[in-house]
Amino acid sequence: ASAAQAISSTDNGLRVKPPIQQNWIGVRVEYSKPIYGDFDATLKFEMLGTSYGTTGSNELMLLATDESGITIRTSTSQYADERSYASCVMTLPLPDGKKRYVKRGVVDETGSGTLRIVRRGATVHSLVACEDSSNFRYIANHELPSAASAVEFAYVASQNGGGSADVVLREVSVRSNTTAFESKIDARVTSINQFISSLPRTHRHGFATSGTEGFAVVSESAPVKGNGGLRVLAGSDPRTGSATLNFGKRLEGDFDLSATLNASGLTTSETVSGEASMSVRSENEQARLSIRRSGKESFEVTATVQRKDSPDSQTETVASQTVSSVDSLRLVRIQKKILFVYSEGGLSRLLGQASFSSEPVSNGGIQLRIEPRSGEVLWKSFEARMSASGK
Repeated sequence: ASAAQAISSTDNGLRVKPPIQQNWIGVRVEYSKPIYGDFDATLKFEMLGTSYGTTGSNELMLLATDESGITIRTSTSQYADERSYASCVMTLPLPDGKKRYVKRGVVDETGSGTLRIVRRGATVHSLVACEDSSNFRYIANHELPSAASAVEFAYVASQNGGGSADVVLREVSVRSNTTAFESKIDARVTSINQFISSLPRTHRHGFATSGTEGFAVVSESAPVKGNGGLRVLAGSDPRTGSATLNFGKRLEGDFDLSATLNASGLTTSETVSGEASMSVRSENEQARLSIRRSGKESFEVTATVQRKDSPDSQTETVASQTVSSVDSLRLVRIQKKILFVYSEGGLSRLLGQASFSSEPVSNGGIQLRIEPRSGEVLWKSFEARMSASGK
């Protein structure tokens, strides 16, 4: 529905009244500024009137969309058969544009009140209050990949099956510690993200649900799903003990590859420092971003490029940094440059960049790897955004 038809301003707030039709229809109002870190978002609303016919329904939603593509919504819904619910729904983007919905709800007859979403750490909580009450009813919670990722808010009034809703959005409030995070944001990564958002093709893979599907596995022991990811163990033989997951797609043109992980299981000793990495290989070059355990509470993240035309195919170290943790590894190719990005505590940093071939990346040329005698790593997710792909 157009804004002119469905939205109007009143003394009490923004009035939203979508036109009645049999198919689903919704009116969306967006909060323009991204929020970082912990937040507390509320939407106060007043339902002026509803109708349902025999099969209709309506729903008012407060949505928080994470930069990973995950959306969590708190909503209140009413149906023609007099059912009323308050729900917390998490929408997970899957490969090939599909979505997975995880819904938890409670019976609730709030006609007017407040919808609320709160993030503390990586956990997002949904709550609802009736009328002007300061006492909120807890609905459910879900986990986001990061405690610091950017989140954007929207408010949607929808109806279906001939149902109708006439609602006033009385007050929108978003409290957060965004200001503290903004000083830590790497502006270079923001620019990269703006460019990458234009890439038309996306492949998303959650290891907790999809396991090794789409990957060729080379490992002494089979990876195991659990604890929110895929647990991969390194072998003990220094020659054959590595464990790799090879992504089975051919990439062409610009791309953005990212993998989230828990590296706390990497070992450290006097003789061995556990190491995991993500790499991409064209016909003549390989770029690699690795994380190596350097101490009990420290890691070294290193970017390297290996070129066949260099003497003895020597490896060039592009950059290295000691950090307290690493949440994700990311390789971005833009024309003839490769950019190395990692995240620590949910905040992304550009480690370095180097020249890199624009040649296609062959099937199996993208690799997630743990080195021999390195302990274990939990791979959580993998995402590839690209300008073109092949079989």
